[in-house]
Amino acid sequence: MKLEPLVKETGRLCKELFTGDVETFTVDVAQDAATNAQNNIDPKEGKNPALFSRGDTFIVDGTIYLAGSLPSGTANKKGRSPGFAGVAVGV
Repeated sequence: MKLEPLVKETGRLCKELFTGDVETFTVDVAQDAATNAQNNIDPKEGKNPALFSRGDTFIVDGTIYLAGSLPSGTANKKGRSPGFAGVAVGV
């Protein structure tokens, strides 16, 4: 079985798939540090969220706002304030 025709067709399909119009959308996300749940890969680290090592995972909740709704830095927005667009769970 010759692979050349398959490789050419796969390349054509990839080019067709990735050269179309690209749409970008931007949102602001405020993460709620109080919801942080961290899983340390090294059990010796305990539950200290200040110790984040390669391989650790975390889940944190947040609120999604329309782009430009949140100022830079720490924000005090919570819930359905102006610009509210939804909720997020980061993994």
